[in-house]
Amino acid sequence: MDSYDIPLIYLEKYPAEACRGFFDAEGWAEAYYYRIVADNTNSSIIDLFGLLLEKLDINYKIYQCHQNGMLVDPKSGKTYRRNSEFIIYLLAIYGEENITS
Repeated sequence: MDSYDIPLIYLEKYPAEACRGFFDAEGWAEAYYYRIVADNTNSSIIDLFGLLLEKLDINYKIYQCHQNGMLVDPKSGKTYRRNSEFIIYLLAIYGEENITS
């Protein structure tokens, strides 16, 4: 059994509520582009919520953002270099027809 099988059973039963919770926790609105975006470093989570959006007939796009290898510690101000490439996956919903409920 896959690690997402158990939650998926519940998420598929209530896809609207699941997506609303995901975007509330991981997302933000971009008024200039008229879109809602959520991000995560785990592509499986982004794909999962993409499937739930499809169940709701909501169009979306997935993007990959490659971050540079530098990270600044907010407490100390020290700059650290990451050992590997850091990728963030974005799940974006565009257009009034896909955003308003």
